[in-house]
Amino acid sequence: MGKKEEWEEIEKFERKEEQKKLEEYRGVDVTKEYEEILNKPKNNVRKRIILNIAKSILKILILFLIIYVAYNFYTIFTAILSNITNVHNVDVEESIQTSTNIKIDLISENIDKNELKEEYYFKIEKFPQIQFKAVKNYGIEKNDLSANLHKYLFGNWDNQNKSKFQIYENRTKEGLLEYETYININTYDELQEGTNLIIEFLEYMENWNIKNGEVIKVVYKQDDEFVYPLGQIYLMKDENKISPYREWYQTKQDIINEAKEQFDKLNLDTVNNNNNSESDNNVIEEEI
Repeated sequence: MGKKEEWEEIEKFERKEEQKKLEEYRGVDVTKEYEEILNKPKNNVRKRIILNIAKSILKILILFLIIYVAYNFYTIFTAILSNITNVHNVDVEESIQTSTNIKIDLISENIDKNELKEEYYFKIEKFPQIQFKAVKNYGIEKNDLSANLHKYLFGNWDNQNKSKFQIYENRTKEGLLEYETYININTYDELQEGTNLIIEFLEYMENWNIKNGEVIKVVYKQDDEFVYPLGQIYLMKDENKISPYREWYQTKQDIINEAKEQFDKLNLDTVNNNNNSESDNNVIEEEI
């Protein structure tokens, strides 16, 4: 056999061996699979490195979040504590004078520092006949100046229709006066009559204030405006309050419009409630 024949035999043998391998592994490239197996540990290392980095970043973010929440909590807590301190340190006399535009003088005081309770008794500077009480408990101040002013003015009001008012008078557990005057109404005519009577009382109050040298200090008042909202003078319809006068500087027309608006709303609510009740009754009858 010559060299040529020998090379041909060798080539045939190699082809047969390659064919056997292909048939044995069904066409799978063993070399490629082997390389992937070798590379797998490297991939796992990369994954572990990336995972560790991610965990570190997450820990840092959580730490920053905890610091941020703690800082905000501290800021809010400090602000609340500061407000409580400021409220507790409020000067009662100054606070009342600022909110009412009425100069007052201290008569006596009773302060219990252990229970953080304070009681004050004042009189109106320009009209000392009117006296009232103020209490401050844990920084919260309350007083009955408006109630005592209302009671004094209503008691001294000389009006032939005054008897149409009902009077509610009470003392709270702190000893503060509650004083309300109201008129019971049902019809629109009674609404108008009651509103006009409230306006007459307010006009009497305005004249009293002017006569006594502005007991209630008037600031930027127009001729047709009322300066001091007594608050607890109102109309009563079916156990519902109609409060036409409750704000500073309302005019006569403002009061009339407010009374009408509240009266109409009550009537509309009554109609709607009746319609709903009839609808419910019809449904029940149909079901029966």
